[in-house]
Amino acid sequence: MKKITKIEFQKKNQGRYSIYIDGEFAFGVHEDILVQHSLRKGMELDEEQIELIGESEKYKKAYMYGINLLSYKMRTEKELEDKMREKEHGEEAIEDAISKLRQKGYVDDEKYAIMYANEKMNKKSSGRKLVSHKLRQKGIDSEIANLAIEEVSSEEQEYEQALEAAVKKMNTTYRNDDKNAAYRKLGGYLSRRGYPYSVVSRVLREVLKNR
Repeated sequence: MKKITKIEFQKKNQGRYSIYIDGEFAFGVHEDILVQHSLRKGMELDEEQIELIGESEKYKKAYMYGINLLSYKMRTEKELEDKMREKEHGEEAIEDAISKLRQKGYVDDEKYAIMYANEKMNKKSSGRKLVSHKLRQKGIDSEIANLAIEEVSSEEQEYEQALEAAVKKMNTTYRNDDKNAAYRKLGGYLSRRGYPYSVVSRVLREVLKNR
């Protein structure tokens, strides 16, 4: 058995403590782990207990890293998982951290999908197809992505947004182009923005009808 001889607050790491065993520094723990395992001066630990404390600390570090990432901006579950793997957190610790973050409502793919779709479609004139593709790249389930897109923009709204973007382009970038050049360039621009052929062709007919 090994005995805890000192527990010291880490001045440079808020909420963390240094554990000394038999007079020597052994490991550091988060204050929640200190409470969870009832660590105190004079407590005796065997190797199995020390290993369990270490495992708890790994899980806590993954969770706190997730909290830190989310303090900067919203992220999807997949984005958090990828970031945690980059920091070499174990798979079980990652799974546990994501589960806890989800339970607390700190990570919510449905809310993220709605926020992202609204920003890209209503503020940056991206088409439904492109937004759906981007959401799936971020790990959002296709059904969740489609529901979010339907919530923030109808097909008619998508057409109106595409038309507005096209008119703006025609009045600036393509204003000196002839009809054929404008048709080709504008069609390519709208397609790259993720608008489907049905919307693109309808917009082109409207914008270029008097050119």
